[in-house]
Amino acid sequence: MKLTAIIPVRNEEVFLANCLRSVSFADEVLVLDSGSTDSTVSIAKEFGARVVEYSWQGFRYAHNYGAQLAKNEWLLYVDADERVSKPLRQKILKILEAPESNAYQINRRNFIMGKSVSYGGWYPDRVTRLIKKNGLVDWVGELHEYPKIKGEIGKIDADLYHLTHRGIDWSLEKTRAYTKITAEILKKDGHPQVKVKNFFGSMVREFWFRAVKKHGWKDGFIGWVEILYQTFNAFLIQVQLWELQQKKTMEQKYKVIDEKISSEIK
Repeated sequence: MKLTAIIPVRNEEVFLANCLRSVSFADEVLVLDSGSTDSTVSIAKEFGARVVEYSWQGFRYAHNYGAQLAKNEWLLYVDADERVSKPLRQKILKILEAPESNAYQINRRNFIMGKSVSYGGWYPDRVTRLIKKNGLVDWVGELHEYPKIKGEIGKIDADLYHLTHRGIDWSLEKTRAYTKITAEILKKDGHPQVKVKNFFGSMVREFWFRAVKKHGWKDGFIGWVEILYQTFNAFLIQVQLWELQQKKTMEQKYKVIDEKISSEIK
């Protein structure tokens, strides 16, 4: 059974090389580049990867597009900031000798703020990334996309390393985009009008999940940083949703305020 590793990228010159090294056992490495302006493409070519340029439309589209382009029967999806561990590589190769399922979940070990975390819902953080091409129905979801699979999904007890949450500035930049997307999805799904209780309720639920149910505090200082940060994320989603539910945008509201103030000044 031959394998294609699929890696969607954009300006990943810092992390791509080691990612490519970790998937070098694949029969084909397909790098989907969405307009990199750094040395990402040249690095990919140096490693012998097949590079395809395309217009970014989200991870769901990238994953589906990669499946269409892949030359081999099995697909392994990896991001540039992820690494296939040696045990995972060995188990994938063993599975491909005689697969028993159409797809496999993999344990993802997240490194947050420079630390490998095991609690707070961050491990094993299973993701379905090894997929038989004809067993893939479609990748779905605008955020936290996942594959719909025909047949059974097996599990691989080995780690995919994920170098994520690389500092507070990095996290804040991602949060700004992800909370807005989440709010837009909630609005589209007809979420009730946001009230004060929603702010506090969402934060309490997130704090309870991360700190109490998943024992995030056991990861020490970084664990507490993530507990509070994810609680903050929950709050921001409600604020973003509240803004989207208003009849007038903030720009429109402030234009009215500015005109009223200006008329009083005259």
